Amino acid sequence: MNRLGALAGGVIAGSIGALVWAGIAYFTGYEVGWVAWGVGGLVGFGVVLGSSGNRSRTAGIIAVVITVMALMAAKYTTVQLVLADGSEITEALVSSLQDDELVVSYIADDVVVEFMSDDIPVHWPVGVDPSQATTQVEYPADVWTIAQSRWDGMVLTEREEYRSALEEMVTANLALALDELRGELAQVGFIGSFGFLDIIFFGLAIATAYKVAAVAATEQQVMQQPDQQPALGDVRAG
Repeated sequence: MNRLGALAGGVIAGSIGALVWAGIAYFTGYEVGWVAWGVGGLVGFGVVLGSSGNRSRTAGIIAVVITVMALMAAKYTTVQLVLADGSEITEALVSSLQDDELVVSYIADDVVVEFMSDDIPVHWPVGVDPSQATTQVEYPADVWTIAQSRWDGMVLTEREEYRSALEEMVTANLALALDELRGELAQVGFIGSFGFLDIIFFGLAIATAYKVAAVAATEQQVMQQPDQQPALGDVRAG
């Protein structure tokens, strides 16, 4: 058996299968289980072709190992593609800035900073985390009154300019946060992407990879074994 050829054929097939599965998952938003199953079959055929059509238990084991690696790589690649894009998260945050109350909360944050720099006490409502405040009820009444007054005093063009500046700031901060947390988010997303159906289709993919690369070998070995004939010395006259 040509083990190097089997490895090469399996790796090429596994890479193609992993890219196809990751691409489908990324562009559709769904991980299609039968595609993962197909990756196992593709790897099995790749191993057989790479070994010049020779099937064996060793080829089956090679196919299984490559299939597992390909499926894991596809999962991780999908998570990385989602994090690298970040467009959905950015679009959601930018869209939320169309809410005037959220915009005023940014002005209120500026007012809080001014209060603190002037040593003016800021009395936050009980139970409110200042870093998470985004609505009127979560801010001190005097702070919100000033912020709302500043927003109301802006003409339409000033409001649009302020909103655009916020969008640029939110987009930049999000990109920075994703860069800093990408490794941690990738790990969490990778682990969290596994479910019950993944176990089922991974099992089917592994079984298929082994069957394609090895089962036929067992059948061939049985067919090639000569019929067992008793030795002449063992034949006793009746």
